[in-house]
Amino acid sequence: MTKRLYHDDAYTKQFDATVVAVTTYKDQAAIVLDATAFYPEAGGQLGDRGRLGAATVLDTQETDDGTIVHLVDAPLEVGARVHGELDWARRRQHMAQHTAQHLLSGTLLDRAQAPTASARLGETALTIDVTRDRIPDTDLAAAEDLANNLVDDDLPIRAWFPDAGELASLKLRRDPKVTADIRVVAIGDFDFSPCGGTHAARTSQLGTIRITNTERYKGMTRVTFAAGRRARAELFTRDQVLRGLATRFSCAPGCPGLDRQGRARRRGPRERARGVAHAARRFDRAGVYRYRRGDRRTAGRRCARPRGRIEGGRVRPRCTARRAR
Repeated sequence: MTKRLYHDDAYTKQFDATVVAVTTYKDQAAIVLDATAFYPEAGGQLGDRGRLGAATVLDTQETDDGTIVHLVDAPLEVGARVHGELDWARRRQHMAQHTAQHLLSGTLLDRAQAPTASARLGETALTIDVTRDRIPDTDLAAAEDLANNLVDDDLPIRAWFPDAGELASLKLRRDPKVTADIRVVAIGDFDFSPCGGTHAARTSQLGTIRITNTERYKGMTRVTFAAGRRARAELFTRDQVLRGLATRFSCAPGCPGLDRQGRARRRGPRERARGVAHAARRFDRAGVYRYRRGDRRTAGRRCARPRGRIEGGRVRPRCTARRAR
């Protein structure tokens, strides 16, 4: 049985171990160590990556019998002593995301009366499926606000294996999925949940938690969220998009179109006339026929020029047989 070093210290980045078996996992070469700091995919959290000696660890999985297998790109011999090093940036983000999921699940239960059915912390999306259908936006906002308040409170996070007496006294948010060696993760005095994953040491390390989307899913609600570095990246991307749109459709303070108070300056008659003339030239180049009711040039015959319609922001010419009334 492999010793799980991440249970003793989730912040272990490097370690030394011995190869005890060479095997395959879904047609991929894999090895088993006597001890490892690599977390295998479980509980919605993805498996760790990194290096073992000269080999690259592509993924870490756990078999049905509880064996932790490290999927590698190069063979290693049984009995070899190897130095392991985690892809720490990836693991650190996984820890923040997993802890944020616990915290948000707790606040969704507290503020929205929405118990968590399952969670998935994927490469591109973080989701929580809750058993309540049609959660009002006010309840979601209250849950998000409470989660971020707890982040700001810098609560300590503890993970341990309580004995039977202590376990019975804890108010767990959900029932354990195993009957022995139950590990509990506590976020201050707010949330107690059975979990074998890796977590941050304090809530302040999460940075921020943001609910980005909700949708109905199999009679439940799927809540999509972001946390830690991913939340910062998404907020930065959205800010850049909004700034780009603002630049395209408006102008920044200090530009000729704004007065000293930052309000849009009203255009005078000459400016309006220039705008109309500019629009007329665009229509002429597009082959759009402009006419006025009663214009004799259009009376009793087809239009001399094709009219047009707007498609995708561009004027597309088309012919009509409209007569002047």
